[in-house]
Amino acid sequence: IINDLKISSLSHKIRLKKFPIEKMNRRNVRRIFQLFYELGMTTDFLSGVILKAPQLLSYSSVNIQKSIKYLQNEGLTNEGICKMIHIRPMILAGSTREGKRMDLIFRFLQKDLNIDSKKLFYRYPQVLELKADGLIEKARFLSQVLKLRRWNDVSSVISTFPPLLWLSESNVQEKVNFLEKEFELDDDDLRDIIVTYPQIMGLSVEKNLKLKVDFMLSEHVALTRIELKDLVLYQPALLAYSLEGRIKPRLCKLQENSISFSYAPPYLMSLSDSKFEEWLEVQISTWSIKQ
Repeated sequence: IINDLKISSLSHKIRLKKFPIEKMNRRNVRRIFQLFYELGMTTDFLSGVILKAPQLLSYSSVNIQKSIKYLQNEGLTNEGICKMIHIRPMILAGSTREGKRMDLIFRFLQKDLNIDSKKLFYRYPQVLELKADGLIEKARFLSQVLKLRRWNDVSSVISTFPPLLWLSESNVQEKVNFLEKEFELDDDDLRDIIVTYPQIMGLSVEKNLKLKVDFMLSEHVALTRIELKDLVLYQPALLAYSLEGRIKPRLCKLQENSISFSYAPPYLMSLSDSKFEEWLEVQISTWSIKQ
């Protein structure tokens, strides 16, 4: 049972400034704490949730209970719900209409896209914060712009990279325009890249994609645009590897040993550090692809 003494203890532990617990409706706060403890949260876990979103305590405990009950009825475990709340506490903060909105999101994912919504929610609970009435339109937009001819492709890319559902249309279009221009992609090329590695849509053009493309086309690497295009089509994740942490160091090691990157296997950047060193040692000892 959550009493005033426990609230005072938690209030001291959390030390909220903008949302002091002691000034809130104690009955409502007690009920919210009780709901979270019933889910299996420890005091430390609960403290972390409240520190992340103290405003949650100002919402109706009745509505929070309804949201929790809905998630449980859909088969989500208490442990999973706790993890979701820890990532996005405000998924529980809504009106009495939240159950209907959540239901529309569940149905969209399960019926329209044939996606295991429970697994998706555990990884990306922020999906539950989306406006349900715009999801179908967003899926159609992605299908058109990303050249996904089959609805199964739309399902696949959203399941693999759910942030596509909340990236703005202008954000997605900017990245598509960049890829099409830099690599002279046709519709099939673009579709293959997106279906293989939809996470590429989460990379910044200016701070990520452009820097890597410019570097690999520079005199330091000396790839032709066609060679780079072939590498990206083979392994789109190439553009996601760290420029400073992986791409540059490995290319420097190749150059130090007079090994041409153009003749290296296209999967070279995907190797673990130990596997890369093993591969490099073989090349040095056999001189198999030296310039």
